[in-house]
Amino acid sequence: VNTEAVSRTDEAATTNAFVTRTVSIPDFQVNRGADALLSVRQVDEEIIERARIVHTSAFALSRDPQRLAVRRAIRIGSRLGKIVTLDPNYDPRVWPDKVEAWEVLAEVMPYVTIVKPSLEDARRLFDFNMDEETLEETALREFHDLGAQIVILTRSGGVVTISEEGNVESVGPLPKVQIENVTGARDAFWSALLMAHLDGKDWPEAVRFAHEIASLKLRVEGHVERMIDREKVYAGLESAGQRTL
Repeated sequence: VNTEAVSRTDEAATTNAFVTRTVSIPDFQVNRGADALLSVRQVDEEIIERARIVHTSAFALSRDPQRLAVRRAIRIGSRLGKIVTLDPNYDPRVWPDKVEAWEVLAEVMPYVTIVKPSLEDARRLFDFNMDEETLEETALREFHDLGAQIVILTRSGGVVTISEEGNVESVGPLPKVQIENVTGARDAFWSALLMAHLDGKDWPEAVRFAHEIASLKLRVEGHVERMIDREKVYAGLESAGQRTL
C-alpha cells in the first residue's frame, strides 16, 4: 500500500468507528479525529495527476477543513480528466445539518463522474416514507440534475440500478449470500466495482464482480484472509454467465 500521501498530526487522534456486529444494517458510533483536519495545502496535485480515480464520501465532506481539501481534490481531479467518484453515505449522526449537507453535495456533484447511493442512503437524504420505486426514481433524477454523469443505486441483497446518459439498466436480483457480518462489505463492493470499471468491464459485469467480492467479505468476520485473484473471479463469472444462456 502506497502511503506517500498520508499526513500526520499531533492535534488529534486517528478517527475511529465502533460498529455493531450484525447481518443487517449496522449501527455505529464515530469518534471523529485527525481525518477532519486535512487541509487544502496538503492536497498534492502531482499525486492526483498520477491517479486514475479520485474518490470521496459524504463522511469526508461533513466537516471543515477537510471539506475544503476534498473539494479542491475533486476539482483538480475533474480538471485533469480523472474519474471522480462519490459515496453519498449521509448520516445525520455524522452530519446533523441536512440542509448544509445538500448544499455541499450540490456544489461538488457537477465534478462527479459516478455516484453510488444505497437505498438506505437515499432514504436518509430524501424521504423515509417514500416507497421503493418512487425513491429510486427520485434518487436517479436528483443526482443527475445536480450534475453526476452516472448514478448507481444499490439495494442490500437486491437489484442494482445503473443510470447513464438517459439509459437505465437493472442488474439482478443478485445471488443471495450467507451473511456472517456486513462490516466492510460496502467498501468491498465500491472498490471492486471501480476496479472492474478500470479493467474495462461494462457496468453489468462490474456490478456482478463487485457483488462477488463483497460476498467474500460478507461470509467472514474480520478480514478476508487470502489475496483475491480478480482474473479468476472474472473467469468464474463469465463461465456462470455462459451456463445460463
